[in-house]
Amino acid sequence: VDKELKKNIAEINKHVNSLEYIADSYKLLEIFYWKTNHYDEAQIYWKLYDIYKDSLYKINYTENLAQLQTQYKTEKKETKIQLQKAELDSKNAQITQQQQLWISAIVVLFLLTALSYFIYNRYRLKQKLSLQNKLNDIEQKLLRTQMDPHFIFNALNSIKYFIQQNN
Repeated sequence: VDKELKKNIAEINKHVNSLEYIADSYKLLEIFYWKTNHYDEAQIYWKLYDIYKDSLYKINYTENLAQLQTQYKTEKKETKIQLQKAELDSKNAQITQQQQLWISAIVVLFLLTALSYFIYNRYRLKQKLSLQNKLNDIEQKLLRTQMDPHFIFNALNSIKYFIQQNN
């Protein structure tokens, strides 16, 4: 029974090719020999079980370590990408702010130009109106100066006429 059991387990282990199943089969053999009071055989299979379990642990540890390293690198890259994105967003915000500042400056400059043009036109119009008023005043004074001698002459002629008429 003992040789046949070992042979069957060895055959199964060849086909399965899984360290976990091989370790479990050695554990079963160790338990079997322990219960049948074959302690030397039980110790051999316990050592084989321990070797395979250590190998499994090392493989799992290596896989976990590789997975953690990959995860760390991925997170590091994601963090770097997020920092670059934040930096780009900040630069875009600065560019947008500068554009808004330039647009505001252009609008203010345009408004100041329009206002100064309006004020200048009003000033020129006032000057023109002031000159026109002065010209009108001068013309009226000129007409008065021309009318006064004429008026006086007409008034004297009327008086002379009334005197001649004895009115």
